[in-house]
Amino acid sequence: MQNSFYSRRTVIRAGGTAGLAALLAAGTAGSAPAQALTGSSPAEDGTTVVDLGPAIVQFSLMSGQLVGNTLYIGSRNVEPARIIALDVATGLVVAQTELATGHSVQTLTVDAEGNTLYAGMLQKSSGPRPMCIAGT
Repeated sequence: MQNSFYSRRTVIRAGGTAGLAALLAAGTAGSAPAQALTGSSPAEDGTTVVDLGPAIVQFSLMSGQLVGNTLYIGSRNVEPARIIALDVATGLVVAQTELATGHSVQTLTVDAEGNTLYAGMLQKSSGPRPMCIAGT
C-alpha cells in the first residue's frame, strides 16, 4: 500500500491558484467594454475647481475648553505641542499657539473672568521646565 499525501507547499499553491482564478473570473464576468463619457467638459459648463488644501491634517486632540464662542483645543503627541482656537459659530480655526515645553496638553482651564487660559502639560523628565501663557 502506498501513502499519498500532499505537502503543505502543494496545498498552498493549489489554493492560491484557485483563488486567483476565481478573482479573475469574477472580475471579468460582469464588466462591459470601456466607453467614452459624453456630455460637457468642466470648461464648457463653467465648473471651477477650488483648492481646499490637504485632505488630511493630523491634529491629535487631548483636551478642550469652551470660552464664549471659542473652543480651545490642546494637542496630544504633536511636537511642538499646540493649542488652537476654534470659532464655534463659523467652524474655522482662528488662532494657533505653539508651546515650547511638553508634548501633550493634558488639561485646559480658564480663570473666572475668562481672560487667562491655563494649560497643564505632560513633559519628558529631561525636558525644559514649565512656562506661563497669559491672556486669551
